[in-house]
Amino acid sequence: MESIAFLVSDILERLKKIPGLQIDQITAGGGAARRPLLQFQADLVGLPIRHSAIPDATALGCAFLAGLQIKFWKDVQEIQKLIHSEGLYAPNLAPAERQLFIDRWHELLKATGILS
Repeated sequence: MESIAFLVSDILERLKKIPGLQIDQITAGGGAARRPLLQFQADLVGLPIRHSAIPDATALGCAFLAGLQIKFWKDVQEIQKLIHSEGLYAPNLAPAERQLFIDRWHELLKATGILS
């Protein structure tokens, strides 16, 4: 389960490079959205994680992004009114500890040949 959090962290780091994109929280849902994973995810990415009341938050998030792209919704604030959550998980790790976890994850990926 922790590998899910690490993969999301890696994806988030790439998303942060998009000019003008501001990510200040993540909404998670679905079968893997269990309390221990959501807390670990918040700790690892250093952002609050909302537990979605909607089981398939990933598909909904993709729909929201597509709707923003075609101007179905005018902005993120309009979408945020549609999001309902069942809890919020705040990060508890210090930045240095967070980076240590991520560095070890990348070392493991390199050791197995997954990451060069």
